[in-house]
Amino acid sequence: MITKMAYYLFFIAIIINTASVILYAQGKSVYVRKLNETNSQSNIIITAAERDYLKAKKALTVCARINPGNSTMLPIELMAERLQTDVRLVQTKSYEQTIELIKDGKCDIVPIAVPSPNREKYLDFTTPWLSIPYTIAVREGTPYFDDITAVLDRSFCAIKDYSVVEYLRKTYPGIHLEEVADATEGLRRVQKGSVFAMVDLIPMTIATIQSEGLTDIKIATKLEKRAEVATGTRKDEPLLHSLFQKAVDSLTPTERQTALNYMISVRYENGVDYWFISKILGIGMLTLGLLLT
Repeated sequence: MITKMAYYLFFIAIIINTASVILYAQGKSVYVRKLNETNSQSNIIITAAERDYLKAKKALTVCARINPGNSTMLPIELMAERLQTDVRLVQTKSYEQTIELIKDGKCDIVPIAVPSPNREKYLDFTTPWLSIPYTIAVREGTPYFDDITAVLDRSFCAIKDYSVVEYLRKTYPGIHLEEVADATEGLRRVQKGSVFAMVDLIPMTIATIQSEGLTDIKIATKLEKRAEVATGTRKDEPLLHSLFQKAVDSLTPTERQTALNYMISVRYENGVDYWFISKILGIGMLTLGLLLT
């Protein structure tokens, strides 16, 4: 009986892994289309004032330090599609530059933003729609560790003004933490050995590793803290906020989880993708139940 169960679980694991690879390879258009095909709340009701606003805007500008087509853009593209409007990426060099463009009225949306009292001075935030892990990136060859407390005698860096900076200093008094302008600077410092590790959100870490070709950087582990991520819109255009709040409200729990899974498609240093394993185990338990009935 056990052999039969193992066979079924192994077969299911192969199917899931193959499907995951295919979906990732097909890219963002499949992602957006698939979610829309299964969404029962895609018809968002907008007011006449909101419709006129979108018509006048023609396209909404999204400011972020990412490459076109990067997974960070996908949820925003999905929301924009449901609002039946277009988005245009304005690629920035740093979070600081993104905020400057928002304040100058040259940008409409920050796709992934963690609300804070300071940021609320120039951004309106939707309700949080994703909970994203903070990860610790180190150089290849670094011995394995599963918790930051095991390496608190080493030096770290994080992006200036990010909420995780305050969290680290409050949670781990005495931590050697340096602030950097952006993920590229931070990971380059890790690469050169100027600091031991960088702490950042996993999608940003992955995007920077890929765009900068940092093949000698790996994700070692994650923090217990997670970022409750929302979408930020320019404060001087309240209709924009109301539109994107409706778009966020239209996302089902399954869609939010799918977005997170897509954004954190990464394997840790020991070759195990824990999010993927959890899916296999969940289906495996269901299969065991069916076999035992």
